[in-house]
Amino acid sequence: MDVLALAFLGDAVYELRVRKHVLGFGITGADRLHRACVKYVCAAGQERAVKYMLEGHILTEEVGKRVL
Repeated sequence: MDVLALAFLGDAVYELRVRKHVLGFGITGADRLHRACVKYVCAAGQERAVKYMLEGHILTEEVGKRVL
Protein backbone atom coordinates (compact mmCIF):
# COMPACT_ATOMS: atom_id res chain seq x y z
CA MET A 1 0.00 0.00 0.00
CA ASP A 2 1.22 3.49 -0.80
CA VAL A 3 2.78 5.46 2.09
CA LEU A 4 0.42 8.39 1.57
CA ALA A 5 -2.56 6.05 1.64
CA LEU A 6 -1.33 4.61 4.94
CA ALA A 7 -0.89 8.12 6.34
CA PHE A 8 -4.42 8.97 5.21
CA LEU A 9 -5.75 5.88 6.98
CA GLY A 10 -3.69 6.65 10.08
CA ASP A 11 -5.18 10.14 10.24
CA ALA A 12 -8.66 8.64 10.24
CA VAL A 13 -7.80 6.25 13.07
CA TYR A 14 -6.26 9.09 15.08
CA GLU A 15 -9.32 11.29 14.55
CA LEU A 16 -11.66 8.52 15.70
CA ARG A 17 -9.61 8.14 18.89
CA VAL A 18 -9.71 11.90 19.47
CA ARG A 19 -13.47 12.02 18.90
CA LYS A 20 -13.97 9.29 21.51
CA HIS A 21 -11.73 11.21 23.93
CA VAL A 22 -13.57 14.50 23.38
CA LEU A 23 -16.96 12.85 23.92
CA GLY A 24 -15.77 12.05 27.43
CA PHE A 25 -15.69 15.79 28.20
CA GLY A 26 -19.48 15.94 28.11
CA ILE A 27 -19.51 18.52 25.32
CA THR A 28 -22.74 18.70 23.35
CA GLY A 29 -23.51 20.14 19.93
CA ALA A 30 -21.83 19.19 16.68
CA ASP A 31 -20.06 22.53 16.26
CA ARG A 32 -18.59 22.52 19.76
CA LEU A 33 -17.51 18.89 19.38
CA HIS A 34 -15.88 19.65 16.04
CA ARG A 35 -13.98 22.66 17.41
CA ALA A 36 -12.77 20.61 20.38
CA CYS A 37 -11.51 17.83 18.06
CA VAL A 38 -9.73 20.20 15.69
CA LYS A 39 -7.49 21.33 18.58
CA TYR A 40 -6.09 17.79 18.69
CA VAL A 41 -6.05 16.66 15.06
CA CYS A 42 -4.46 19.75 13.48
CA ALA A 43 -0.70 19.72 12.90
CA ALA A 44 -0.03 21.89 15.97
CA GLY A 45 -2.17 19.61 18.13
CA GLN A 46 -0.36 16.52 16.92
CA GLU A 47 2.97 18.24 17.61
CA ARG A 48 1.87 19.00 21.20
CA ALA A 49 0.86 15.36 21.68
CA VAL A 50 4.19 14.02 20.43
CA LYS A 51 6.16 16.48 22.59
CA TYR A 52 4.08 15.45 25.62
CA MET A 53 4.77 11.77 24.95
CA LEU A 54 8.49 12.36 24.39
CA GLU A 55 8.92 14.51 27.50
CA GLY A 56 6.95 12.05 29.62
CA HIS A 57 9.00 9.13 28.28
CA ILE A 58 5.79 7.58 26.96
CA LEU A 59 7.07 7.51 23.39
CA THR A 60 10.49 5.89 23.38
CA GLU A 61 12.57 3.89 20.93
CA GLU A 62 11.85 0.77 23.01
CA VAL A 63 8.08 1.32 22.76
CA GLY A 64 8.42 1.86 19.03
CA LYS A 65 10.21 -1.45 18.64
CA ARG A 66 7.44 -3.28 20.49
CA VAL A 67 4.76 -1.66 18.34
CA LEU A 68 6.46 -2.58 15.09
